[in-house]
Amino acid sequence: MDAQRKSDEDHAEFDGERWLLGLEMFGIEFGLDRIELLLESLGGPQELPGLVHVVGSNGKSSVTRMIAAILREHGM
Repeated sequence: MDAQRKSDEDHAEFDGERWLLGLEMFGIEFGLDRIELLLESLGGPQELPGLVHVVGSNGKSSVTRMIAAILREHGM
């Protein structure tokens, strides 16, 4: 079996959930506890009306412009 085919099979067998759960052994904790404490300390800005939080690596400008256009069309 050639190296590329073996590599493809390894990727096909990759279990992402198992890998993520294995990170807990290294002290990495998953959950929302820390962000919930932060938001609470900031007075709960996520509860304010009219707040849209756009995040991500790509497309934020496009998404923000689309949201602005939709809100304008609805008189907001």
